[in-house]
Amino acid sequence: MALEVQQRSVLSAFANDDPETLPHTDHIPARIRMSRRELSLIVERLVMALDCPQGMWPGVRDFVLETIAVTGSAGLDELERAITAREPGRTWTGARVTDAGIDVAGESLLLAGDVIVNALLAAAADDPTAPFIVSGLESIVGSAGLEVRARYHGYALTSEADHDAGTLRISIAPCEADRGADVVQLLRNGIDVSGEQWWRIYQPSNFALSIESELSRTHTGVSETLLHYSV
Repeated sequence: MALEVQQRSVLSAFANDDPETLPHTDHIPARIRMSRRELSLIVERLVMALDCPQGMWPGVRDFVLETIAVTGSAGLDELERAITAREPGRTWTGARVTDAGIDVAGESLLLAGDVIVNALLAAAADDPTAPFIVSGLESIVGSAGLEVRARYHGYALTSEADHDAGTLRISIAPCEADRGADVVQLLRNGIDVSGEQWWRIYQPSNFALSIESELSRTHTGVSETLLHYSV
């Protein structure tokens, strides 16, 4: 069963990494309740393994979590798809602010969401009546995360998507800030996912970690091997 899941995972996005360095398992539970902490760790490690610049890790991670908080396992489906569809070596800093909004140069909304929503909030502070146009989207899926972040800061969004053109036209209106629209609050109970989906994202997330070796184990505490051979 583990082999079948491995073949369906996002491992193809890490063609330059050796899957033999990853954890393997003979048993995957039918269902798993993923906590916010586990989701946060796995998503951030996936982002790290995709060579995202260090300063962007928290923002990309939190936007993905904000989306998952309101879409559940469907948000994880889109994360898998976005990672798999991403061109190897693609830059994370290609987005450019335009007169009408922002052009993300072929990135998915889910992975570019933090950059988009920050530009949107800055534009809303200047003129909340002007529409905000997101262009150059590889995928439109993920606008729920924009709504979560905007609501937290006191803005309600209405979006019109053009999937063929890869654009999102967003209308902005001030509203009462919702301090409950926060990742810690929204994911306080975690989310329920299939064991297969959990494994498909957990296993490749380990590409962000150091390969286990005798040397790496000595950096985590007293080496069991050294204890065993000590006199």
